[in-house]
Amino acid sequence: MLGKAVFASNYAGYPAVGPQIPVVGIGTNGAMYLKFWDGSKWLPSQNDWLSLGGGFGSAPTAWQCLWNVLDSYETGFIGLGLDYQAYEMMLDLVSWPPISTQQIAGGVQAWEALGGTFNSALDAKPWGWNQVDATHNHSLAIVGLGTDNQPYLYATSPTDLNDDDPKSSQGWLALGNKFIYDPVISAPNVSNVGNNTFDVFGIGTDRQLYHMVINGNQSPIVPSTWQPSGGCFISAPAVFGSGSRIDVFGLGTDNQMYHRAWNNGSWLSDWEALGGSFQSPAAVTGGVNPLDVFGIQSDGQMYHKWWNGAQWMPSQTGWVPLGGQFICAPTAVTPLSKRIDVFGLGTDNQMYHKAWTGGPDWVPTKLDWELLGGTFTIPRQTLMPAEITLSAQITFSGGTPVGGTVQVVLFQDGTSSFTGHMHDSGFPDYNYIVVCRVIDTQNNAYQFTYSGSVSGTVSLGQSRDSSWSLSGVAVPAIAANWDNFFPCGGLQLNWWAQTNIDLTTLLASIGTGGLTSVLNVTFTG
Repeated sequence: MLGKAVFASNYAGYPAVGPQIPVVGIGTNGAMYLKFWDGSKWLPSQNDWLSLGGGFGSAPTAWQCLWNVLDSYETGFIGLGLDYQAYEMMLDLVSWPPISTQQIAGGVQAWEALGGTFNSALDAKPWGWNQVDATHNHSLAIVGLGTDNQPYLYATSPTDLNDDDPKSSQGWLALGNKFIYDPVISAPNVSNVGNNTFDVFGIGTDRQLYHMVINGNQSPIVPSTWQPSGGCFISAPAVFGSGSRIDVFGLGTDNQMYHRAWNNGSWLSDWEALGGSFQSPAAVTGGVNPLDVFGIQSDGQMYHKWWNGAQWMPSQTGWVPLGGQFICAPTAVTPLSKRIDVFGLGTDNQMYHKAWTGGPDWVPTKLDWELLGGTFTIPRQTLMPAEITLSAQITFSGGTPVGGTVQVVLFQDGTSSFTGHMHDSGFPDYNYIVVCRVIDTQNNAYQFTYSGSVSGTVSLGQSRDSSWSLSGVAVPAIAANWDNFFPCGGLQLNWWAQTNIDLTTLLASIGTGGLTSVLNVTFTG
């Protein structure tokens, strides 16, 4: 799956400002680089880029908004530092260059640390409407995955009208759940004035979409509940918000693009297949059409589909090829109602650009791309959770008065733990055997077994409880196949338990039908 590496932004919702577009990427030296379209030309030049310094380990993001009704529009940049903290820089791009070489060399003065420790790229969106001029964003929301793969939110308040660079009084707020891809934010635009809410989306360990609405009118912000929203995805979601509507896109396990729309507090439909065979998440924008969707298919080309307000074009499952050969997910913006700009990294790691400017075709042509130079890297992609915990309640058949719990924990390095507890609530003594299997998406089973005994009331003075805590020897296949432990619907712990039986007989009754392999986990000590 191709990851994110570049980001373009525009003055979304403010078409009178003009078609200014900042584009950022991470250079091979780890610094962030900026190019700016001022409405007529690329700055600093067609093929040159301005270094913003810093050292970054994930895809960058940028946003543009008006912090204060008396100020000009400013552009913010967010990146994940090599120390895994979030860093921010605010620039006024009206004056060029917007940053001095002394500031870049200083590093600390140019980039401001926002703290946190993250395992994913960060997404940032302006949101909120101030009470003096309700047509301007005055707040910022940032979301990213912590090292525990839980999403964390950094949100500033829309109440301080005089702060050009507001900060969150709550710091990074844990939102709960665990995600396996970069979370994203959809914030309201000008057409949804007065709605101080924004929405966060992410893909859970069961690969379905989760959705949370954040009420920015609360101070401090209190997270709501994650709502499971279905689907089964192999990529981060892409979202586009317009007014009270949010359109969400993701790649299914068949590599097709899927779409679902949210409006006024409810989903309009179930997931619909849009066709294609993609190797990158979508880039979505709107303005020329209600929706324009872009992605890289398996042949490396960029493809385009659009919603004209009544139907998908060129068809429900058809896509229009736009040429090129790309190694990262694209980014797309609509700075004016009659302009679309699309960007991507070519196989030579240079930036390429194409625009639709209201004419009959794309510029430079439908299949050709404009070279913007630079040499960019694809930063580290989001890591899967480093451990998986599975638990089950154990009961025995035939009314046997023995029961308990088991827990299997898998670790990304191939090690594991197997713990459990059994209790005899009856008269007889029992010997018992518990067999647990974790089955990955390739039908490989990892088997954990334990034999023990518990005493009933017949054995006076003997323990009626039996517990164990075992550490598994590293299994290379667990480490090598780690991504296969995140199936649609979530990983399950299969178990069998019987009393007064030997292990060989129990395993024979369980069988191995439909399994590719069964690997027995052995234990230390």
